[in-house]
Amino acid sequence: MDDLTPQDLFGSKRHFAPIKAWLDSWGYGTPSVYPFILVGDSGVGKSTAARAYAHDAGYDIIESHADAERDVKYFNRLFGEARMPSFFGKKRCLIVEDAGAISNSAWRAFEATIKEKAFPLIIISQSENDVAWRYRKSGITHRIPQPAQNDLLALLNSISPAPDERMIWISQNSTSWRQAMMLLKSTPPDWMDDEIESDGKARTGFAEVQRLLRGEHPHGHGLSSHPLGVIQAAEWNCAPPENVCEALRLHSLAWMVDGLSAVSIAYLKTLRANTQDKTPFRKRDISGSTRRI
Repeated sequence: MDDLTPQDLFGSKRHFAPIKAWLDSWGYGTPSVYPFILVGDSGVGKSTAARAYAHDAGYDIIESHADAERDVKYFNRLFGEARMPSFFGKKRCLIVEDAGAISNSAWRAFEATIKEKAFPLIIISQSENDVAWRYRKSGITHRIPQPAQNDLLALLNSISPAPDERMIWISQNSTSWRQAMMLLKSTPPDWMDDEIESDGKARTGFAEVQRLLRGEHPHGHGLSSHPLGVIQAAEWNCAPPENVCEALRLHSLAWMVDGLSAVSIAYLKTLRANTQDKTPFRKRDISGSTRRI
């Protein structure tokens, strides 16, 4: 793998500043917070950033991945290796990937190492909950967010500088650097966005349910809100009971197929309410299990 530097990374450098600060602090002694736990969604650059800044700080990098048989003996051997300088005399930094794949018994090997603080230890995971509190209470947890569209577009344009509609589409439909690169490799150069644009602004949640109950939902548009939410709102707003029961029946049958059928969607759109002063939920008073109308 080629060694990247912090200058090679795309995105706001403020997202990576805590990594740099923590690694640089080892030059002035052992930091008080240990270990460094890096979290974020898959593909947002956690591992890449950790390697780039550790390499920039002059460390020899040791990595641990989920494909290894990671038990207590494995980690004890790995921690022993991390304590020793490299063949060329460099201090070492250990990057432990996929913390969620480490067993509870294997985590016990970390206790002495966390107390000792003998070398920089970076633990990478999608969620901080993958690392038990007893192992992260003395450390620092930093989350790397999903990349912004402009940053994704900057990365894509660095690969293909010519203006390209495909690049814009990829940046709009990617939630990570990895996904953007996969889409770039999998979409042909002559790709064109043939998606039909909606003639109205998409509505979900409160606004969509409100329009459904008013009978103002555009013809031909699908449902973004959960059908049960629509049915519940219709019931509270005094839609005819037989209509609500039929909607519930159709919705339960829809679970037998992949998504709601066209008939179910059409029927849900007929759930009109006769109290629209405070749409989609009318003013009501609830006492115990009795609803007062």
